[in-house]
Amino acid sequence: MTTEDQAKYTHSAARKALMSGINGRSTQYEQGLARRNRVLELVSEGQTVLQACKHPDVNVAYGTYKAWRERFPHFRAEIDRIRAGVDALAVEYTGTRAEFAVRYFGMAYASFQLMYLDEIDRMPPGNIVMALWPPEHGKTTTYENFATQQLSEQPNWRGTIASENITIAKKILGRVRNRFEPNGPFKQLIKDFGPFRPPRNTDVEHAAQPWSQQMFNVFKKSSHDERDYSMQALGYGSSIVSTRCDHLHIDDVQSTKTKGDTNKIEEWFRQDALSRPGEHGKTSIAGTRVAEDDFYERIADDGELDGILKVLKFKAIMTDYSDPDNPVEKPLWPERYSLNMLDRQRRKAGPEAWDRNYMQNPGASKTDATFTDAHLERALDPLISLRHPPTPRSIVYVGLDPALGGQNCVMACELGPSKLIIRAIRERQNLRTNEEIMQELNHVVYNMNLSATVSDVVIEAMNFQRGLSRDERLIEMAKHYGFATREHLTGLNKYDEDIGIASMVTSFIKGEIILPWADDDYTRSEVGELVRQLKAWRPKKRGNKLRQDRVMALWFIWILWRNRWKSTDVGSAGSSFQRNVPWAGTKSGLIIPVGASL
Repeated sequence: MTTEDQAKYTHSAARKALMSGINGRSTQYEQGLARRNRVLELVSEGQTVLQACKHPDVNVAYGTYKAWRERFPHFRAEIDRIRAGVDALAVEYTGTRAEFAVRYFGMAYASFQLMYLDEIDRMPPGNIVMALWPPEHGKTTTYENFATQQLSEQPNWRGTIASENITIAKKILGRVRNRFEPNGPFKQLIKDFGPFRPPRNTDVEHAAQPWSQQMFNVFKKSSHDERDYSMQALGYGSSIVSTRCDHLHIDDVQSTKTKGDTNKIEEWFRQDALSRPGEHGKTSIAGTRVAEDDFYERIADDGELDGILKVLKFKAIMTDYSDPDNPVEKPLWPERYSLNMLDRQRRKAGPEAWDRNYMQNPGASKTDATFTDAHLERALDPLISLRHPPTPRSIVYVGLDPALGGQNCVMACELGPSKLIIRAIRERQNLRTNEEIMQELNHVVYNMNLSATVSDVVIEAMNFQRGLSRDERLIEMAKHYGFATREHLTGLNKYDEDIGIASMVTSFIKGEIILPWADDDYTRSEVGELVRQLKAWRPKKRGNKLRQDRVMALWFIWILWRNRWKSTDVGSAGSSFQRNVPWAGTKSGLIIPVGASL
Protein backbone atom coordinates (compact mmCIF):
# COMPACT_ATOMS: atom_id res chain seq x y z
CA MET A 1 0.00 0.00 0.00
CA THR A 2 1.13 3.54 -0.79
CA THR A 3 0.65 6.53 1.50
CA GLU A 4 -2.21 7.99 -0.53
CA ASP A 5 -4.65 6.33 1.93
CA GLN A 6 -2.94 8.01 4.88
CA ALA A 7 -3.69 11.51 3.60
CA LYS A 8 -7.41 10.87 3.89
CA TYR A 9 -7.39 10.73 7.67
CA THR A 10 -7.22 14.39 8.73
CA HIS A 11 -9.01 15.74 11.76
CA SER A 12 -9.80 19.07 10.10
CA ALA A 13 -11.49 17.32 7.19
CA ALA A 14 -13.43 15.17 9.63
CA ARG A 15 -14.68 18.17 11.53
CA LYS A 16 -15.61 19.92 8.30
CA ALA A 17 -17.63 16.89 7.19
CA LEU A 18 -19.34 16.72 10.58
CA MET A 19 -20.18 20.42 10.51
CA SER A 20 -21.79 20.02 7.11
CA GLY A 21 -23.89 17.16 8.46
CA ILE A 22 -22.93 13.52 8.30
CA ASN A 23 -26.28 12.72 6.74
CA GLY A 24 -26.16 15.69 4.38
CA ARG A 25 -24.68 15.96 0.92
CA SER A 26 -21.35 14.28 1.69
CA THR A 27 -20.57 10.95 0.04
CA GLN A 28 -20.70 7.65 1.86
CA TYR A 29 -16.91 7.57 2.00
CA GLU A 30 -16.75 11.10 3.44
CA GLN A 31 -19.32 10.18 6.08
CA GLY A 32 -17.28 7.17 7.16
CA LEU A 33 -14.09 9.22 7.07
CA ALA A 34 -15.64 11.82 9.36
CA ARG A 35 -16.76 9.18 11.83
CA ARG A 36 -13.38 7.40 11.84
CA ASN A 37 -11.53 10.63 12.51
CA ARG A 38 -13.97 11.58 15.24
CA VAL A 39 -13.21 8.24 16.90
CA LEU A 40 -9.50 9.09 16.76
CA GLU A 41 -10.17 12.46 18.38
CA LEU A 42 -12.32 11.01 21.16
CA VAL A 43 -9.87 8.20 21.99
CA SER A 44 -7.00 10.69 22.06
CA GLU A 45 -9.05 12.66 24.63
CA GLY A 46 -9.18 9.59 26.88
CA GLN A 47 -12.42 7.87 25.92
CA THR A 48 -12.52 4.13 25.32
CA VAL A 49 -13.24 2.83 21.84
CA LEU A 50 -16.69 1.68 22.94
CA GLN A 51 -17.48 5.13 24.36
CA ALA A 52 -16.27 6.77 21.15
CA CYS A 53 -18.48 4.50 19.04
CA LYS A 54 -21.52 5.49 21.10
CA HIS A 55 -20.79 9.23 20.87
CA PRO A 56 -23.55 11.16 19.01
CA ASP A 57 -21.04 12.32 16.37
CA VAL A 58 -20.19 8.68 15.58
CA ASN A 59 -23.07 6.41 16.61
CA VAL A 60 -21.84 3.13 15.12
CA ALA A 61 -21.80 -0.43 16.41
CA TYR A 62 -18.59 -1.90 17.76
CA GLY A 63 -18.70 -4.37 14.86
CA THR A 64 -18.43 -1.42 12.46
CA TYR A 65 -15.31 -0.26 14.29
CA LYS A 66 -13.80 -3.74 13.90
CA ALA A 67 -14.65 -3.67 10.18
CA TRP A 68 -12.91 -0.28 9.88
CA ARG A 69 -9.78 -1.78 11.43
CA GLU A 70 -9.75 -4.53 8.81
CA ARG A 71 -10.46 -2.27 5.85
CA PHE A 72 -8.37 0.82 6.60
CA PRO A 73 -4.73 0.09 7.57
CA HIS A 74 -3.94 3.70 8.43
CA PHE A 75 -6.91 3.95 10.80
CA ARG A 76 -5.85 0.71 12.48
CA ALA A 77 -2.30 1.96 12.92
CA GLU A 78 -3.37 5.39 14.16
CA ILE A 79 -5.85 4.06 16.74
CA ASP A 80 -3.22 1.64 18.07
CA ARG A 81 -0.68 4.45 18.28
CA ILE A 82 -3.07 6.67 20.21
CA ARG A 83 -4.20 3.90 22.53
CA ALA A 84 -0.58 2.95 23.25
CA GLY A 85 0.13 6.46 24.44
CA VAL A 86 -2.91 6.37 26.70
CA ASP A 87 -2.90 2.76 27.92
CA ALA A 88 0.62 1.35 27.57
CA LEU A 89 1.46 1.71 31.26
CA ALA A 90 -1.91 0.48 32.47
CA VAL A 91 -2.19 -2.71 34.51
CA GLU A 92 -3.72 -4.66 31.66
CA TYR A 93 -1.20 -5.08 28.85
CA THR A 94 -2.42 -6.49 25.53
CA GLY A 95 1.00 -6.76 23.85
CA THR A 96 0.42 -4.74 20.68
CA ARG A 97 3.43 -3.42 18.77
CA ALA A 98 2.61 0.13 19.83
CA GLU A 99 2.25 -0.77 23.51
CA PHE A 100 5.45 -2.81 23.54
CA ALA A 101 7.48 0.09 22.13
CA VAL A 102 6.12 2.59 24.64
CA ARG A 103 6.42 0.25 27.61
CA TYR A 104 9.89 -1.18 26.97
CA PHE A 105 11.69 1.27 24.65
CA GLY A 106 10.08 4.50 25.81
CA MET A 107 9.26 5.48 22.23
CA ALA A 108 6.04 5.93 20.30
CA TYR A 109 5.74 4.60 16.77
CA ALA A 110 4.54 6.89 14.01
CA SER A 111 1.42 5.61 12.29
CA PHE A 112 3.27 4.76 9.06
CA GLN A 113 5.79 2.68 11.05
CA LEU A 114 2.94 0.74 12.61
CA MET A 115 1.44 0.21 9.15
CA TYR A 116 4.67 -1.46 8.07
CA LEU A 117 4.76 -3.75 11.10
CA ASP A 118 1.09 -4.52 10.70
CA GLU A 119 1.66 -5.65 7.11
CA ILE A 120 4.45 -7.97 8.29
CA ASP A 121 2.21 -9.47 10.96
CA ARG A 122 -0.75 -9.95 8.63
CA MET A 123 0.94 -11.26 5.51
CA PRO A 124 0.83 -15.05 5.04
CA PRO A 125 4.01 -17.17 5.26
CA GLY A 126 5.94 -17.23 2.01
CA ASN A 127 5.02 -13.65 1.13
CA ILE A 128 7.07 -10.46 0.90
CA VAL A 129 6.39 -6.90 2.03
CA MET A 130 8.62 -4.10 0.75
CA ALA A 131 8.58 -0.59 2.20
CA LEU A 132 10.36 2.36 0.60
CA TRP A 133 11.25 4.99 3.21
CA PRO A 134 12.57 8.54 3.18
CA PRO A 135 15.94 8.97 4.96
CA GLU A 136 15.86 9.46 8.74
CA HIS A 137 12.31 8.22 9.17
CA GLY A 138 13.06 5.34 11.53
CA LYS A 139 13.38 2.59 8.95
CA THR A 140 16.09 0.55 10.69
CA THR A 141 14.95 1.34 14.23
CA THR A 142 11.48 0.03 13.40
CA TYR A 143 12.94 -3.33 12.37
CA GLU A 144 15.24 -3.44 15.41
CA ASN A 145 12.22 -2.90 17.65
CA PHE A 146 10.36 -5.61 15.77
CA ALA A 147 13.20 -8.14 16.15
CA THR A 148 13.59 -7.32 19.84
CA GLN A 149 9.91 -7.94 20.47
CA GLN A 150 9.90 -11.16 18.44
CA LEU A 151 12.78 -12.72 20.40
CA SER A 152 11.37 -11.48 23.70
CA GLU A 153 8.02 -13.15 23.15
CA GLN A 154 9.16 -16.06 20.95
CA PRO A 155 12.68 -17.23 21.95
CA ASN A 156 12.72 -19.83 19.17
CA TRP A 157 12.12 -17.25 16.44
CA ARG A 158 14.95 -17.10 13.87
CA GLY A 159 15.77 -13.87 12.05
CA THR A 160 18.31 -13.15 9.32
CA ILE A 161 19.30 -9.60 8.47
CA ALA A 162 21.04 -8.83 5.15
CA SER A 163 22.36 -5.46 3.95
CA GLU A 164 24.57 -4.05 1.22
CA ASN A 165 27.58 -5.10 3.28
CA ILE A 166 27.99 -7.06 6.47
CA THR A 167 29.14 -4.01 8.45
CA ILE A 168 25.67 -2.45 8.16
CA ALA A 169 23.99 -5.73 9.10
CA LYS A 170 26.27 -6.14 12.12
CA LYS A 171 25.29 -2.71 13.42
CA ILE A 172 21.62 -3.70 13.31
CA LEU A 173 22.24 -7.03 14.98
CA GLY A 174 24.52 -5.35 17.53
CA ARG A 175 21.82 -2.94 18.66
CA VAL A 176 19.33 -5.76 19.21
CA ARG A 177 21.93 -7.85 21.07
CA ASN A 178 22.90 -4.90 23.28
CA ARG A 179 19.30 -4.53 24.40
CA PHE A 180 19.47 -8.11 25.70
CA GLU A 181 22.55 -7.51 27.86
CA PRO A 182 21.89 -7.72 31.63
CA ASN A 183 23.19 -4.17 31.96
CA GLY A 184 21.60 -3.01 28.73
CA PRO A 185 19.43 0.09 28.30
CA PHE A 186 16.07 -1.58 28.99
CA LYS A 187 16.01 -3.14 32.46
CA GLN A 188 12.27 -3.83 32.46
CA LEU A 189 12.64 -5.85 29.24
CA ILE A 190 15.25 -8.09 30.91
CA LYS A 191 13.10 -8.43 34.02
CA ASP A 192 9.94 -9.42 32.13
CA PHE A 193 11.40 -11.60 29.37
CA GLY A 194 15.04 -12.39 30.21
CA PRO A 195 17.59 -13.66 30.62
CA PHE A 196 18.77 -13.44 27.03
CA ARG A 197 22.56 -13.55 27.16
CA PRO A 198 24.02 -16.99 27.96
CA PRO A 199 25.61 -17.37 31.41
CA ARG A 200 29.36 -16.97 31.42
CA ASN A 201 31.71 -19.46 33.14
CA THR A 202 28.90 -20.83 35.26
CA ASP A 203 27.13 -23.28 33.00
CA VAL A 204 29.22 -25.58 30.85
CA GLU A 205 26.15 -26.61 28.89
CA HIS A 206 25.70 -23.06 27.56
CA ALA A 207 29.32 -21.97 27.41
CA ALA A 208 29.46 -22.50 23.65
CA GLN A 209 26.25 -20.59 22.96
CA PRO A 210 27.16 -17.92 20.34
CA TRP A 211 26.91 -14.28 21.36
CA SER A 212 29.02 -12.44 18.79
CA GLN A 213 28.83 -9.44 16.48
CA GLN A 214 27.66 -11.58 13.57
CA MET A 215 25.27 -14.05 15.22
CA PHE A 216 23.78 -14.91 18.58
CA ASN A 217 21.35 -17.26 20.31
CA VAL A 218 19.16 -16.10 23.17
CA PHE A 219 19.41 -18.15 26.35
CA LYS A 220 15.87 -19.58 26.25
CA LYS A 221 16.44 -20.97 22.76
CA SER A 222 18.44 -23.79 24.37
CA SER A 223 15.29 -25.89 24.77
CA HIS A 224 14.74 -25.89 21.00
CA ASP A 225 16.55 -28.37 18.73
CA GLU A 226 17.55 -25.95 15.94
CA ARG A 227 20.98 -25.35 14.47
CA ASP A 228 20.15 -21.89 13.05
CA TYR A 229 20.80 -18.80 15.12
CA SER A 230 18.30 -16.53 16.81
CA MET A 231 19.75 -13.75 14.67
CA GLN A 232 22.56 -13.55 12.16
CA ALA A 233 23.95 -10.79 9.97
CA LEU A 234 24.89 -11.12 6.30
CA GLY A 235 26.13 -8.92 3.51
CA TYR A 236 24.57 -9.03 0.05
CA GLY A 237 26.18 -11.86 -1.89
CA SER A 238 27.12 -13.81 1.23
CA SER A 239 26.72 -17.55 1.10
CA ILE A 240 23.66 -18.62 3.04
CA VAL A 241 23.57 -22.27 2.02
CA SER A 242 21.88 -24.47 4.66
CA THR A 243 20.62 -21.39 6.54
CA ARG A 244 16.94 -21.40 7.47
CA CYS A 245 14.99 -18.61 9.12
CA ASP A 246 11.49 -17.60 10.10
CA HIS A 247 12.04 -14.05 8.91
CA LEU A 248 14.43 -12.65 6.33
CA HIS A 249 14.89 -8.89 6.47
CA ILE A 250 16.65 -7.00 3.68
CA ASP A 251 17.78 -3.54 4.84
CA ASP A 252 19.40 -0.97 2.52
CA VAL A 253 20.70 -3.62 0.14
CA GLN A 254 21.64 -1.07 -2.55
CA SER A 255 23.19 2.41 -2.59
CA THR A 256 24.50 4.78 -5.23
CA LYS A 257 27.82 2.90 -5.04
CA THR A 258 26.16 -0.31 -6.17
CA LYS A 259 23.43 1.08 -8.45
CA GLY A 260 25.12 -0.69 -11.36
CA ASP A 261 24.80 -4.05 -9.59
CA THR A 262 21.02 -4.35 -9.83
CA ASN A 263 21.18 -7.58 -11.83
CA LYS A 264 23.57 -9.20 -9.34
CA ILE A 265 21.57 -8.08 -6.32
CA GLU A 266 18.32 -9.30 -7.83
CA GLU A 267 19.83 -12.66 -8.75
CA TRP A 268 21.21 -13.15 -5.24
CA PHE A 269 17.89 -12.13 -3.68
CA ARG A 270 15.73 -14.33 -5.91
CA GLN A 271 17.98 -17.36 -6.14
CA ASP A 272 19.67 -17.51 -2.72
CA ALA A 273 18.06 -15.25 -0.15
CA LEU A 274 14.36 -15.97 -0.78
CA SER A 275 14.89 -19.70 -0.42
CA ARG A 276 15.93 -19.27 3.22
CA PRO A 277 12.51 -18.41 4.66
CA GLY A 278 10.93 -20.48 1.87
CA GLU A 279 7.16 -20.98 2.00
CA HIS A 280 7.02 -21.15 5.79
CA GLY A 281 8.78 -17.91 6.68
CA LYS A 282 8.31 -14.24 5.86
CA THR A 283 10.45 -11.70 4.01
CA SER A 284 10.55 -7.95 4.54
CA ILE A 285 12.48 -5.36 2.56
CA ALA A 286 13.17 -1.82 3.71
CA GLY A 287 15.17 0.67 1.70
CA THR A 288 15.41 4.02 0.00
CA ARG A 289 15.28 4.44 -3.76
CA VAL A 290 18.70 4.68 -5.44
CA ALA A 291 18.04 5.27 -9.14
CA GLU A 292 15.68 4.36 -11.93
CA ASP A 293 15.68 0.60 -12.50
CA ASP A 294 17.25 -0.07 -9.12
CA PHE A 295 16.65 -3.25 -7.13
CA TYR A 296 13.53 -1.85 -5.48
CA GLU A 297 11.90 -0.84 -8.76
CA ARG A 298 12.88 -4.12 -10.37
CA ILE A 299 11.15 -6.11 -7.64
CA ALA A 300 8.11 -3.82 -7.41
CA ASP A 301 7.44 -4.01 -11.17
CA ASP A 302 7.83 -7.79 -11.47
CA GLY A 303 4.44 -9.15 -12.49
CA GLU A 304 5.48 -12.63 -11.43
CA LEU A 305 5.27 -11.47 -7.80
CA ASP A 306 1.61 -10.45 -8.04
CA GLY A 307 -0.19 -11.82 -5.00
CA ILE A 308 3.15 -12.51 -3.28
CA LEU A 309 4.65 -9.03 -2.88
CA LYS A 310 3.05 -5.98 -1.28
CA VAL A 311 4.74 -2.59 -1.72
CA LEU A 312 4.40 0.35 0.66
CA LYS A 313 5.71 3.76 -0.41
CA PHE A 314 6.23 6.28 2.36
CA LYS A 315 6.70 9.78 0.98
CA ALA A 316 8.18 12.51 3.16
CA ILE A 317 5.38 14.89 2.12
CA MET A 318 1.83 13.75 1.44
CA THR A 319 -0.91 15.72 -0.27
CA ASP A 320 -4.20 15.54 1.57
CA TYR A 321 -7.16 15.62 -0.85
CA SER A 322 -9.88 15.19 1.78
CA ASP A 323 -11.11 18.59 0.69
CA PRO A 324 -10.66 18.43 -3.12
CA ASP A 325 -10.96 22.19 -3.45
CA ASN A 326 -8.20 22.84 -0.93
CA PRO A 327 -5.48 20.15 -1.10
CA VAL A 328 -2.99 20.42 1.76
CA GLU A 329 0.59 19.19 1.97
CA LYS A 330 1.55 17.47 5.23
CA PRO A 331 4.68 15.79 6.58
CA LEU A 332 4.66 12.01 6.78
CA TRP A 333 6.12 12.27 10.29
CA PRO A 334 4.79 15.55 11.70
CA GLU A 335 6.01 14.74 15.21
CA ARG A 336 9.58 14.93 13.92
CA TYR A 337 9.62 17.10 10.79
CA SER A 338 7.79 20.26 9.82
CA LEU A 339 7.20 21.31 6.22
CA ASN A 340 9.86 24.00 6.64
CA MET A 341 12.40 21.42 7.77
CA LEU A 342 11.56 19.18 4.82
CA ASP A 343 11.82 22.13 2.44
CA ARG A 344 15.31 22.85 3.76
CA GLN A 345 16.20 19.22 3.16
CA ARG A 346 14.76 19.38 -0.36
CA ARG A 347 16.92 22.39 -1.19
CA LYS A 348 20.01 20.73 0.25
CA ALA A 349 19.41 17.40 -1.52
CA GLY A 350 18.44 18.90 -4.89
CA PRO A 351 15.43 17.93 -7.02
CA GLU A 352 16.81 14.63 -8.31
CA ALA A 353 17.74 13.20 -4.90
CA TRP A 354 14.56 14.61 -3.36
CA ASP A 355 12.33 12.89 -5.92
CA ARG A 356 14.20 9.64 -5.57
CA ASN A 357 15.05 9.37 -1.87
CA TYR A 358 12.29 11.32 -0.14
CA MET A 359 9.31 11.01 -2.49
CA GLN A 360 9.98 7.49 -3.91
CA ASN A 361 9.43 8.84 -7.41
CA PRO A 362 12.69 9.17 -9.39
CA GLY A 363 12.51 11.74 -12.15
CA ALA A 364 9.30 13.46 -11.01
CA SER A 365 10.92 16.88 -11.29
CA LYS A 366 12.07 16.32 -14.86
CA THR A 367 10.25 18.55 -17.29
CA ASP A 368 9.44 15.68 -19.65
CA ALA A 369 7.37 13.80 -17.07
CA THR A 370 3.70 13.84 -18.07
CA PHE A 371 1.74 11.94 -15.43
CA THR A 372 3.09 12.42 -11.91
CA ASP A 373 2.22 10.83 -8.57
CA ALA A 374 0.27 13.95 -7.63
CA HIS A 375 -1.90 13.61 -10.75
CA LEU A 376 -2.54 9.89 -10.36
CA GLU A 377 -3.02 9.68 -6.61
CA ARG A 378 -6.06 11.94 -6.86
CA ALA A 379 -7.66 9.44 -9.22
CA LEU A 380 -7.26 6.41 -6.92
CA ASP A 381 -10.51 5.38 -5.22
CA PRO A 382 -10.02 2.78 -2.43
CA LEU A 383 -13.74 1.98 -2.41
CA ILE A 384 -13.89 0.73 -6.02
CA SER A 385 -12.61 -2.66 -7.18
CA LEU A 386 -12.27 -4.04 -10.68
CA ARG A 387 -14.38 -6.88 -9.33
CA HIS A 388 -17.31 -4.48 -8.86
CA PRO A 389 -19.81 -4.34 -11.74
CA PRO A 390 -20.65 -1.04 -13.45
CA THR A 391 -23.53 1.02 -12.14
CA PRO A 392 -26.83 -0.55 -13.30
CA ARG A 393 -28.08 0.88 -16.60
CA SER A 394 -24.95 2.99 -17.06
CA ILE A 395 -23.18 3.46 -20.42
CA VAL A 396 -19.80 1.83 -21.00
CA TYR A 397 -17.18 2.48 -23.67
CA VAL A 398 -14.62 -0.19 -24.54
CA GLY A 399 -11.16 0.47 -25.95
CA LEU A 400 -9.12 -2.20 -27.74
CA ASP A 401 -5.42 -1.94 -28.50
CA PRO A 402 -4.91 -5.16 -30.50
CA ALA A 403 -1.58 -6.83 -31.16
CA LEU A 404 -0.94 -10.18 -32.77
CA GLY A 405 1.99 -11.75 -30.96
CA GLY A 406 2.34 -8.79 -28.57
CA GLN A 407 0.38 -7.16 -25.75
CA ASN A 408 -3.36 -7.17 -26.47
CA CYS A 409 -5.34 -4.92 -24.14
CA VAL A 410 -9.09 -4.43 -23.71
CA MET A 411 -10.30 -1.73 -21.33
CA ALA A 412 -13.84 -0.73 -20.32
CA CYS A 413 -14.92 2.56 -18.74
CA GLU A 414 -18.25 3.59 -17.29
CA LEU A 415 -18.97 7.16 -18.28
CA GLY A 416 -20.99 10.16 -17.35
CA PRO A 417 -20.93 13.94 -17.83
CA SER A 418 -18.17 14.45 -15.28
CA LYS A 419 -16.53 11.07 -14.57
CA LEU A 420 -14.83 8.26 -16.44
CA ILE A 421 -14.53 5.17 -14.21
CA ILE A 422 -12.33 2.26 -15.28
CA ARG A 423 -14.35 -0.93 -14.84
CA ALA A 424 -12.30 -3.61 -16.59
CA ILE A 425 -8.76 -4.22 -17.81
CA ARG A 426 -8.03 -7.43 -19.68
CA GLU A 427 -4.59 -7.97 -21.16
CA ARG A 428 -3.17 -11.02 -22.87
CA GLN A 429 0.15 -11.73 -24.56
CA ASN A 430 1.06 -13.60 -27.72
CA LEU A 431 -2.41 -13.93 -29.24
CA ARG A 432 -1.88 -15.43 -32.68
CA THR A 433 -5.22 -14.98 -34.46
CA ASN A 434 -8.00 -12.44 -34.83
CA GLU A 435 -10.33 -15.07 -33.36
CA GLU A 436 -8.40 -15.04 -30.08
CA ILE A 437 -8.57 -11.24 -29.94
CA MET A 438 -12.33 -11.37 -30.58
CA GLN A 439 -12.71 -13.80 -27.68
CA GLU A 440 -10.95 -11.37 -25.33
CA LEU A 441 -13.16 -8.51 -26.49
CA ASN A 442 -16.31 -10.61 -26.16
CA HIS A 443 -15.36 -11.54 -22.58
CA VAL A 444 -15.22 -7.88 -21.53
CA VAL A 445 -18.34 -6.78 -23.44
CA TYR A 446 -20.38 -9.70 -22.08
CA ASN A 447 -19.44 -8.96 -18.46
CA MET A 448 -20.09 -5.23 -18.78
CA ASN A 449 -23.52 -5.88 -20.30
CA LEU A 450 -24.58 -7.90 -17.26
CA SER A 451 -25.42 -4.66 -15.47
CA ALA A 452 -24.67 -1.85 -17.93
CA THR A 453 -24.74 -1.24 -21.70
CA VAL A 454 -21.69 -1.16 -23.95
CA SER A 455 -22.56 1.47 -26.55
CA ASP A 456 -19.21 1.88 -28.35
CA VAL A 457 -16.05 -0.12 -28.99
CA VAL A 458 -13.03 1.91 -30.18
CA ILE A 459 -10.32 -0.09 -31.97
CA GLU A 460 -6.86 0.92 -33.15
CA ALA A 461 -7.02 0.99 -36.96
CA MET A 462 -3.39 1.45 -37.95
CA ASN A 463 -1.60 -1.11 -40.11
CA PHE A 464 -3.02 -4.64 -39.89
CA GLN A 465 -5.51 -3.71 -37.15
CA ARG A 466 -7.76 -2.04 -39.73
CA GLY A 467 -8.62 -5.49 -41.06
CA LEU A 468 -9.47 -6.61 -37.55
CA SER A 469 -11.89 -3.75 -37.00
CA ARG A 470 -13.78 -4.83 -40.12
CA ASP A 471 -13.70 -8.53 -39.31
CA GLU A 472 -17.03 -10.32 -39.90
CA ARG A 473 -16.95 -11.76 -36.40
CA LEU A 474 -16.68 -8.28 -34.92
CA ILE A 475 -19.55 -7.08 -37.08
CA GLU A 476 -21.68 -9.99 -35.82
CA MET A 477 -20.67 -9.26 -32.23
CA ALA A 478 -21.65 -5.60 -32.66
CA LYS A 479 -25.07 -6.62 -33.98
CA HIS A 480 -25.55 -9.12 -31.15
CA TYR A 481 -24.71 -6.68 -28.34
CA GLY A 482 -25.87 -3.53 -30.10
CA PHE A 483 -22.68 -1.47 -29.88
CA ALA A 484 -21.11 0.77 -32.50
CA THR A 485 -17.59 0.01 -33.72
CA ARG A 486 -15.29 2.99 -34.09
CA GLU A 487 -11.84 2.88 -35.58
CA HIS A 488 -9.11 5.04 -34.09
CA LEU A 489 -6.29 6.24 -36.33
CA THR A 490 -3.11 6.68 -34.29
CA GLY A 491 0.10 8.15 -35.57
CA LEU A 492 2.48 10.69 -34.11
CA ASN A 493 -0.57 12.60 -32.88
CA LYS A 494 -0.34 10.59 -29.65
CA TYR A 495 2.84 12.53 -28.84
CA ASP A 496 1.19 15.92 -29.28
CA GLU A 497 1.19 17.57 -25.86
CA ASP A 498 -2.06 19.42 -26.53
CA ILE A 499 -4.25 16.85 -28.26
CA GLY A 500 -2.44 13.58 -27.60
CA ILE A 501 -2.08 11.33 -24.59
CA ALA A 502 -0.52 14.12 -22.53
CA SER A 503 -3.75 16.09 -22.64
CA MET A 504 -5.39 13.47 -20.39
CA VAL A 505 -3.46 15.06 -17.50
CA THR A 506 -6.14 17.75 -17.18
CA SER A 507 -8.78 15.10 -16.58
CA PHE A 508 -6.66 13.54 -13.85
CA ILE A 509 -6.07 16.92 -12.21
CA LYS A 510 -9.80 17.64 -12.20
CA GLY A 511 -10.67 14.24 -10.81
CA GLU A 512 -12.59 13.24 -13.94
CA ILE A 513 -10.82 9.89 -14.36
CA ILE A 514 -11.38 7.39 -11.55
CA LEU A 515 -8.96 4.50 -11.01
CA PRO A 516 -10.21 1.61 -8.82
CA TRP A 517 -7.86 1.08 -5.88
CA ALA A 518 -9.60 -1.31 -3.49
CA ASP A 519 -7.22 -3.37 -1.39
CA ASP A 520 -7.44 -6.60 -3.36
CA ASP A 521 -4.53 -8.09 -5.28
CA TYR A 522 -6.35 -8.19 -8.63
CA THR A 523 -7.28 -4.50 -8.60
CA ARG A 524 -3.91 -3.33 -7.28
CA SER A 525 -2.05 -5.43 -9.87
CA GLU A 526 -4.06 -4.43 -12.95
CA VAL A 527 -4.51 -0.75 -12.12
CA GLY A 528 -0.96 -0.58 -10.77
CA GLU A 529 0.40 -1.58 -14.17
CA LEU A 530 -1.71 1.15 -15.83
CA VAL A 531 -0.33 3.69 -13.35
CA ARG A 532 3.22 2.53 -14.05
CA GLN A 533 2.73 2.92 -17.81
CA LEU A 534 1.22 6.38 -17.38
CA LYS A 535 4.15 7.51 -15.21
CA ALA A 536 6.61 6.15 -17.78
CA TRP A 537 4.97 8.01 -20.67
CA ARG A 538 7.24 10.62 -22.28
CA PRO A 539 5.67 12.61 -25.14
CA LYS A 540 9.00 13.75 -26.59
CA LYS A 541 10.54 10.31 -26.86
CA ARG A 542 9.57 8.96 -30.24
CA GLY A 543 9.85 5.30 -30.93
CA ASN A 544 10.50 4.27 -27.32
CA LYS A 545 9.89 0.64 -26.47
CA LEU A 546 8.10 1.17 -23.17
CA ARG A 547 4.87 -0.74 -22.72
CA GLN A 548 1.95 1.56 -23.41
CA ASP A 549 -0.94 -0.72 -24.40
CA ARG A 550 -3.06 0.22 -21.37
CA VAL A 551 -2.37 3.90 -21.87
CA MET A 552 -3.48 3.64 -25.50
CA ALA A 553 -6.68 1.74 -24.66
CA LEU A 554 -7.61 4.38 -22.09
CA TRP A 555 -6.76 7.19 -24.52
CA PHE A 556 -9.08 5.77 -27.20
CA ILE A 557 -11.99 5.82 -24.74
CA TRP A 558 -11.07 9.21 -23.35
CA ILE A 559 -11.00 10.86 -26.79
CA LEU A 560 -14.50 9.61 -27.62
CA TRP A 561 -15.78 10.64 -24.19
CA ARG A 562 -14.29 14.12 -24.46
CA ASN A 563 -15.56 14.53 -27.99
CA ARG A 564 -19.10 13.74 -26.89
CA TRP A 565 -19.23 15.10 -23.37
CA LYS A 566 -16.43 17.56 -22.65
CA SER A 567 -14.16 20.28 -23.98
CA THR A 568 -10.50 19.87 -23.13
CA ASP A 569 -8.76 22.37 -20.88
CA VAL A 570 -5.21 23.18 -21.92
CA GLY A 571 -2.64 24.20 -19.34
CA SER A 572 -2.66 23.88 -15.58
CA ALA A 573 -5.66 23.31 -13.37
CA GLY A 574 -7.70 26.47 -13.03
CA SER A 575 -6.51 27.90 -16.32
CA SER A 576 -9.06 30.09 -18.07
CA PHE A 577 -7.76 29.11 -21.49
CA GLN A 578 -9.74 26.28 -23.09
CA ARG A 579 -9.90 24.67 -26.46
CA ASN A 580 -11.76 21.80 -27.99
CA VAL A 581 -9.77 18.76 -28.98
CA PRO A 582 -9.67 18.89 -32.79
CA TRP A 583 -11.01 15.40 -33.40
CA ALA A 584 -13.86 14.70 -35.75
CA GLY A 585 -15.96 11.67 -36.57
CA THR A 586 -16.51 10.40 -40.07
CA LYS A 587 -19.56 8.66 -41.47
CA SER A 588 -17.85 5.31 -40.97
CA GLY A 589 -17.21 6.10 -37.31
CA LEU A 590 -13.47 6.61 -37.80
CA ILE A 591 -12.01 9.16 -35.34
CA ILE A 592 -9.26 11.30 -36.83
CA PRO A 593 -7.52 14.61 -36.08
CA VAL A 594 -9.07 17.47 -38.02
CA GLY A 595 -7.01 18.07 -41.16
CA ALA A 596 -5.51 14.56 -41.23
CA SER A 597 -5.89 12.47 -44.35
CA LEU A 598 -7.00 8.84 -44.45
